[in-house]
Amino acid sequence: MFLLPPEMLKAYLQRRYYDLQALQQGLNDNSAEPFHRIGHQLSGSAKNYGFESLEVLAKKFEDLKSSELLKLGPQLIEEFSAWIDSNSKKNLNITK
Repeated sequence: MFLLPPEMLKAYLQRRYYDLQALQQGLNDNSAEPFHRIGHQLSGSAKNYGFESLEVLAKKFEDLKSSELLKLGPQLIEEFSAWIDSNSKKNLNITK
């Protein structure tokens, strides 16, 4: 992982809260599409930012089957929320 300017890292982490909201809305709408779209976007950006654990989680979003949404969606959202909170506090002391 290369060292990013703090303002870039802060903006990246703050955008993840919007992703979290979109995932929750997808779950509420019984739609796996936001998981697939956000997972695809995150898999590339997480790798570029050096967030390996986010890259793994993004792959789970991409692979989520519509039939598994209600079963696995809440758990994935919880994992993503925990990742955001942990990395925001660790890297920049950002809170919601």
